[in-house]
Amino acid sequence: MYSVTHIINALSFGSPHFASLLLAFGLANAIGLLEYIWAVVLTVREKKGTFSCVDAHIFLST
Repeated sequence: MYSVTHIINALSFGSPHFASLLLAFGLANAIGLLEYIWAVVLTVREKKGTFSCVDAHIFLST
């Protein structure tokens, strides 16, 4: 089984700069996806009327 490090090294052709760029791009995409999912969850909860003050606080702090 390959680890994430092995996969990044293979994709970056052994270049540490390119590897760090790939890793940063992957992390940015993962964070963006989580923010999108969280926004969808909050929208659904708001439409159902189950939106709480805690949700609003977490949403505003991100």
